[in-house]
Amino acid sequence: MPRRKFEKGHVKIGGRVKGTPNRVTRTVREALHMSFQELGAERYLIHLANKQPKAYAALLAKTIPTEITGANGAPLQVRVVGGLPDDEFGGAE
Repeated sequence: MPRRKFEKGHVKIGGRVKGTPNRVTRTVREALHMSFQELGAERYLIHLANKQPKAYAALLAKTIPTEITGANGAPLQVRVVGGLPDDEFGGAE
């Protein structure tokens, strides 16, 4: 039976579910995570924050959710309670 070309709108058959990492990626990530924990993850991150704050902030930004909702999916309500003095974080830039 000859192979047919992909037709637009054709349902995907077989393969991984979209978004599922392949085994090599998953294995490398697990190994990296285990070695990071064994080498003193928290101590390293504190060192990074002190010595290279921009790199630390970039790493931290990757862990923040891109979408935030309120309780039960409702819109998020923001309430400003009070502020910190500028010198609390090393002064205003």
